[in-house]
Amino acid sequence: MRSIDSTNSVIYIGTFSKSMFPSMRIGYFVLPESLVGTFRSAIASFARSTSVLDQETLAHFIDEGYFSAHIRQMQNVYGARRKLFTERAAQILPGLLDMEIPDSGMNAIGWLPPGTDDAEISERGREAGVTSFPISLFRERSSSRSGLLLGFASVKEAELDENLLILARVLEQSGLG
Repeated sequence: MRSIDSTNSVIYIGTFSKSMFPSMRIGYFVLPESLVGTFRSAIASFARSTSVLDQETLAHFIDEGYFSAHIRQMQNVYGARRKLFTERAAQILPGLLDMEIPDSGMNAIGWLPPGTDDAEISERGREAGVTSFPISLFRERSSSRSGLLLGFASVKEAELDENLLILARVLEQSGLG
């Protein structure tokens, strides 16, 4: 996004929690040069400090090219998981969810029929042992389409079919399909 910003107004905030590991707790900002001082002052007033050793280790990891190699490796892993999820969801969930699976990322959306309470379906799934998040958590209007946010990146291949079968059973028991 920054590379196509002709007005120098993009602010990007990120963290290494997903790309490395959650306990790292190191984040970053990509800012227009004119805002660096303002952000530095604001953060200094409320942020707790992160270990200098952790920061230096991460900087070395990035400088030596290990981070880029790690990202490439994880893209391959997540790409394979996305492909498997796409194939298995098409086999196990046809007619139950209208799947929207992006070309990248770690989540898919399973759109539900109009009028379906996605929070209720998500809760039923959770009770049965499958975690999903209702799309209604992420929207402002109640008239929007309902669905489930389904993560596939951390699901082991051996568990994928079982989880999809549980979800299919929950959807069928809810009168869908």
